This record gives sequence, structure tokens and C-alpha cells, in this order.
Amino acid sequence: MKDVKEMSLEELQKEYATLDAKLKDIESVHESVSNYSAEMEEYLQQKNEQIESYMKKMKKYLSNQLYDLITSEGEGNEATFKRTRVTIFFSDIVGFSEMTDAVEPEALSECLNHYLSEMSSVVKKYDGTLDKFIGDAVMVFFGAPVYKNDEKHATDCVKMALEMMAKLPDINTFWKKKGVSEGVNIRIGINTGYVTVGNFGSDDRTDYTIVGNNVNAASRLESSAQPGTILISQTTRDLIEDEDISFSFKGSIKVKGIHKPIKTFEPVLKKNMEQLENENVFDIDNFLTIHEDGISLSKFSLNYVDDVDNTKEKLKLFKAMLKEVSKKVQKELRSRI
Repeated sequence: MKDVKEMSLEELQKEYATLDAKLKDIESVHESVSNYSAEMEEYLQQKNEQIESYMKKMKKYLSNQLYDLITSEGEGNEATFKRTRVTIFFSDIVGFSEMTDAVEPEALSECLNHYLSEMSSVVKKYDGTLDKFIGDAVMVFFGAPVYKNDEKHATDCVKMALEMMAKLPDINTFWKKKGVSEGVNIRIGINTGYVTVGNFGSDDRTDYTIVGNNVNAASRLESSAQPGTILISQTTRDLIEDEDISFSFKGSIKVKGIHKPIKTFEPVLKKNMEQLENENVFDIDNFLTIHEDGISLSKFSLNYVDDVDNTKEKLKLFKAMLKEVSKKVQKELRSRI
């Protein structure tokens, strides 16, 4: 290219036209790139919003711990099979199958969703891993995918169960407003033991869950619990040293796959136990109610002991008290025949 000073006017005009054409091409390219960049930015924003929406939906199907495990950065965060000790929780609604035949599906669905939402909020509060809903049943475990310590897992699980029971009156009020006159009552089983934890399923679909005899034991404890009560194994009981919780021995049960019978206990908040002890549990009406339900006096007395060692002394006290009211009982029974 000649020096501008040496170029004729005609050459300058041609050079200007060439440069002007190149400038327009560059401007056109810049405009295209800017438009494409804006489109890409909008597209990426939409995709980010879509991903956030998917993540929120996914979080509804996963426990907080498992969600964090899947979405956390870094390697080695996949849930692999391992043998670990956990505390396992099962609960179900007493008589729910009968309710499905007697209550309108819409009302029952609303009530069930409300109940499960309330239960889920308590699980979240105590940092449990919500394994699944099985109809009206709830399965939770403590100790995986994040392990803390056995004592905390067992204590948090039992505290969670007690808080769930405490929520039932409010849930009952909601159910009755929706036309479910029977209300809701639940039973709970809790066990601590070694299980296999990890992803179970097919190539197309897997669930992060736990399997083993100790899972079966927790389920059996739940089915053995009386309505409105919590039944825990001795392995769970032995891990809890909370001053606010007391325990009463409830006998032993046999579970398939476990060689020795499982000793069971019912946990109760001490403030609730104190209220119970202040009541006259040995009055006539209670006595008759006990026998009408087919419950033996000795089993009834076991509800008010702290452990197995002092059962004999409690029974002696019970017999002494029974003698004092025996005349009143006989007179009341005669009057009701």
C-alpha cells in the first residue's frame, strides 16, 4: 500500500471505499455476534431457571442429605454400598385401609398429604434421611449418607418420634374438619443395627435405601406397637441418655432372621409420665376398662416401671393397692351385671 501522500485522489477514493466495505462487514459481524451473545445469554438464563426448577422438584423426592450428596461438587461423592450402623424408624396410620373405603378419595388425599407434610417437617428438623412413603407408612433412618455418632442418631430418632406423636392432636383437628371423624392415630417402631446402605434397583431406576434384618426388625416393632405408642429395641434404648426421656419395658418379640428375642421399650417424655403418675390409674373405671380390653393386671403394671430389675417390687406394690380397692371393684362389678 502506497503512502497516503503519494496516492492520487482516485486511489484514495478506492482505498476509502475498500476500507468502508470492510468496516461495514466488521460491523455486521459484530452485530451478529452481539445478537447471538444476547440470544445465548437469554437461552442460558432460561436453562438455568429450568435446571433450578428441576432441582426443586428433585428435592421433593430426596432427603436433604441425599440431595446434598448428589449435588455437591468434587469426586467421591457417589452413594456406594457399605455396611454401617443406623437407627431405623417405621410408622403407619392405624386403620388407614378401612378409612379408604369409608372416606371420599379427595378428602382422604388432602388429609394424608397434610399428615405426611407434618411428619416430613419433623424429619427435616431432626436431620433424618426420609427413605420413602409407603402409602400411609413412613420410613426414615439416621446415620447415612452422613454419619455422626450412634448415640445422636438414636436420640434424635426417638425425639423425632415423640414430636410426631405430639403433633397428632392438631392433625386430628384438621382431619375432622375435612370430614374424617375417626381422626388419625399412629404407631411407631424404632431399631438400631447394622444394615447395607446404597443404591438398589435396575439400570434404569435406583433407590438410595437400606436393607437387612435390622430393617425387618424395625418394621416388626412398628407392627407390634400399640396404637398411639412408640416401641423401640434395646439396642436403641441403650444408646440414649437423655434426661427428658424415660423408658418402660414392654416385653420381648421374636423376629425372623434374628436369633435372640428383641427386648422392647416404650419411650415417654418424663413430663408426660409425671402427668400420668399424678392421675389415679387404679380407679374403678380404669380397672374395668383394662379387663374389657383383655389386658392383664400384671402387664398393666409394667407400663409404669422404669426397668426390668424393679418389676417385682412394683408388682408387690400393685397387689397391695389392689387389695385396698378390691371391695370397691366387686361392688361396682355387681352393680353393672
